[in-house]
Amino acid sequence: MRIRTRAACMGGFAVLAFSVPLEAGITKDGDPGFYVAFPPGLQYVIAGQMWTADLGPANFGFVSGTCQQTDTFCVEATELLGWSIVGDPALAMPMVLDPGYLWWQEIIVTVSCEAEIGQVDTVTAVMAYSDGVACFPDSGDCEDPNWYDSEPRYSTTSVVLEVVAAPPSRC
Repeated sequence: MRIRTRAACMGGFAVLAFSVPLEAGITKDGDPGFYVAFPPGLQYVIAGQMWTADLGPANFGFVSGTCQQTDTFCVEATELLGWSIVGDPALAMPMVLDPGYLWWQEIIVTVSCEAEIGQVDTVTAVMAYSDGVACFPDSGDCEDPNWYDSEPRYSTTSVVLEVVAAPPSRC
């Protein structure tokens, strides 16, 4: 069993914030996957721009051979360069889904104003299991991919953002 531990340093002393089993309290009754994933191909952004994408995290229990029930899921997102990334609804928020249902998850990345032309960042979203309180992005998946409409549906999706020059102003 893996343990997640968080510590903070305060005045030279380490303070243990919590230590819980990594997957405490989660069930794997449903089957997570993105019905709508990030757009394919390279996406171009400008320094200071907010880039958004709408994802469709779904419970693929209706096509799963193993995990066919209602379950609690969440979406976490990361990127590599330290740009701001948030979600609407909030990232890591637990969502209860029956098999065959989805919710719309907006991912909003704010490109750093200091980003340089040619910089490339990878944004990754993971649909994971939740215990109703915490999100466990390392919890794995019941079946990956899930096949629906002859298309593979994965519980992880990524997009590459490349910084380009801003167009000339018309003002």
